[in-house]
Amino acid sequence: MFIIISHLWYDTAHDFEMGQARVFRCDRITAVEECMDVAGMPLSSFARPSEELYRRADALSFVVEITAKGRDFFYKEHYSSMRLVEENGRYYIHGFYNVGEEEFIADYFIHYGDEVQTVESMALREVIRTRLRTLTMHYKEMA
Repeated sequence: MFIIISHLWYDTAHDFEMGQARVFRCDRITAVEECMDVAGMPLSSFARPSEELYRRADALSFVVEITAKGRDFFYKEHYSSMRLVEENGRYYIHGFYNVGEEEFIADYFIHYGDEVQTVESMALREVIRTRLRTLTMHYKEMA
């Protein structure tokens, strides 16, 4: 059973089987049905910062500097685990990702292309490099 709060393409829902809040893509939800076996969650339980709702103990933090054009992309699509900070005319995405979400977060930043200026997390930078090598090999092997 899930309680869903919509934010653009992504929904926050409480996963009763896992016992935690999770984020789901709206376009990936294929069915929703009412479950009478589990009591619902009050909406107030979702009125907490994303750090409290989603961050697990093994989460990794990052700071990624982007260009002004990258800022526009951020406003069009970002996740609740991220926030944009402007300092002296420069733009930084501060955020975190949980273990197991590495490829997902790498793909997100790959979409920025050369609008990414720096990736301060060595771990995230290496995940992005590995993902790019994998994609390069994939396209090289195409006929």
